[in-house]
Amino acid sequence: ARAMEKLLRSYECCPARLTDVCREALVFEEPSGVLAFMEAASQDPEVQIVRVKNRFDPDFDARSVGGFRHLSLKLRLGGPLERRLGLDVHVCELLLLLRPLADLMTLGR
Repeated sequence: ARAMEKLLRSYECCPARLTDVCREALVFEEPSGVLAFMEAASQDPEVQIVRVKNRFDPDFDARSVGGFRHLSLKLRLGGPLERRLGLDVHVCELLLLLRPLADLMTLGR
């Protein structure tokens, strides 16, 4: 239902723009873990980073999202299996979270 709403309201009925149907999160204990992951992902030839939203940025007004801070990656996976299955064109979302905020998210469920 939410995907249809976004398609009609925000994406002009273009399903290619709907990129958060597949969403996962990785939780890191320290900011250095987020940085190490980003460095590894950016150097991996099978990972194409399409977009980054850096909500850790001090200039980001976190009040608009209830104080929540994270790194949101839109990416494509382009390994042999993904290409064979036709999944290399699919964009998925990966949230990189720090443990304290991830724990708060879990409490809210």
